[in-house]
Amino acid sequence: PVKELREAMRLERRCIKLKKAVYGLVNAPRRWWSRVRKDMEKLGWVESITESCLWYLRDKNDKLCGLAVAHVDDFAITTDNTSKFATDALQRRHQTYEWGSWETQDFAVRNEDQTGA
Repeated sequence: PVKELREAMRLERRCIKLKKAVYGLVNAPRRWWSRVRKDMEKLGWVESITESCLWYLRDKNDKLCGLAVAHVDDFAITTDNTSKFATDALQRRHQTYEWGSWETQDFAVRNEDQTGA
């Protein structure tokens, strides 16, 4: 193992077989991203065809009720807080990983005609 891992695990110079990715190793970012994609799909989020870091959440009536975007291990998630489906999905998302603190803010959305008519 690399020096930092050897020291953290209190190992001498031994060969070890890793059962999963270890933070800081060459394959860790790819393994993390593969897990995020798998977990998002399992939780009902649909990955964008054109942007692999963007997911959509649609309820049983196919109404868009959530969007999530990720960069490495940072996520920005917005949901319709009037939708029980969306709030339940967000709760399941939070329970999937061990997180640091979350920043939250409510935003008001104003519907406007964007056609210029």
